[in-house]
Formats: sequence, structure tokens, C-alpha cells
Amino acid sequence: PALDGDSDAPHVQRDRRKRWEMAVQNQMRDTLVGSGFIEVVTHSFVHPNQNGIIEPTRPSVLLDNPLSPDLSAMRTSLAASMLSVVQWNSNRKVYNLRIFEMGRVFWAKPEGLPDEPVHLCLMMTGQRANPHWDVKSEQLDFFDIKGIAEVVLNRFALDKVDTEPYDGAGTLFNTNQSAVFLADQIPIGVCGAVSQRVLVYYTIREPVWMCQ
Repeated sequence: PALDGDSDAPHVQRDRRKRWEMAVQNQMRDTLVGSGFIEVVTHSFVHPNQNGIIEPTRPSVLLDNPLSPDLSAMRTSLAASMLSVVQWNSNRKVYNLRIFEMGRVFWAKPEGLPDEPVHLCLMMTGQRANPHWDVKSEQLDFFDIKGIAEVVLNRFALDKVDTEPYDGAGTLFNTNQSAVFLADQIPIGVCGAVSQRVLVYYTIREPVWMCQ
């Protein structure tokens, strides 16, 4: 008889895929931590308005018995909850952030339970280097977040990825400061500056550079 590890039984295939996904996620974490990022873990529950400001065309999955009105919807994007982390730090004058989260988002379907894909989101704010008397401070820009995204892509042999202007940038991203990554003409990620409209909603005054 075949050993479990060599079996094509559905439960073995599911376990094998789950182990592979966890290995990939752990490699991503190692790559980002090695690049100076800190992992955060945020609520999957958000206010419906947070979903609406970030992805206005995607309906929210609403909870029947929420803990509070501010936690009454499942997030449709990691940005909805990660921007709250940036806001919390900004209110305490912590401006130099390098954070990431890997977690599920929740996309409503016409029938049945929502889809729950696992996404990765990175955010950067503040200066390129820590303040030092002998170093001139420089603010982060588009090429910093793009460079980090390329480090992650190269880690998984996705070095043949095209970059094009992102034509859907009017909601979450600034139109003139964002790009989409394409692998075989399939969009696999977007990076750029968070739009002023979203920053105003979260009362964040400094630029936020993001990739998801």
C-alpha cells in the first residue's frame, strides 16, 4: 500500500497543500523581517465604512451579532485594519514604520460562505533611515516600496514580472504614484502611495507607502 505522503487521497492532498502554503508564508516572513519589517496581527472585524472607503465596489460581509458597530464587518482588504495601526502610531508621534501582515480577507459571494483568500500587505511611513546627526534625512518614496516588493518576488523566483501604471488607483492608491505587478499578464500585486482620500478618512497626515 502507498504511504500517506505518497497518496493521492483528497485529505492527503489538502494536508500537502497546507504544508506548502505554510512554508511559503514562513519564507515571506523571514524575507520581510530580514528587510527591517515588523509583523502585525490585526482584527478581521472592521467598520463597514472602512471597507467602503478602500474597496467601494466590493460588498462587505456583515456580522449578525457584532461585538460593536465598529467591528460589524469582515475586512475585504488587509489595508482596512493595517491603516488603523498606522493611525494609532501616528497619533503617538511614531512616524517611521515598516510593518506587514499576512492574513485572510473575506469576499462575499451571491450564495454560501465568503471566499477567504490569504493576502500579504506591506506599509512604510517616514524616513528612509533612522535619524542620525551625520546622515541627511530623506523621506520614503515610490521606489522604496517597489524595491521591497521586488525583493519578495525575487525570493520566489518571480523576477520576470512586468510593472505597469495602475489604472484602478483612484480609490486606495494615488493615481500618479502606483503600479501593478504582472506575471504573464496576470495582476499579482499593487504598490504605491495611499490616496489622500483614504488618509483623510483615517486622519493620517504623513504619506503611507503600501503594497498588497
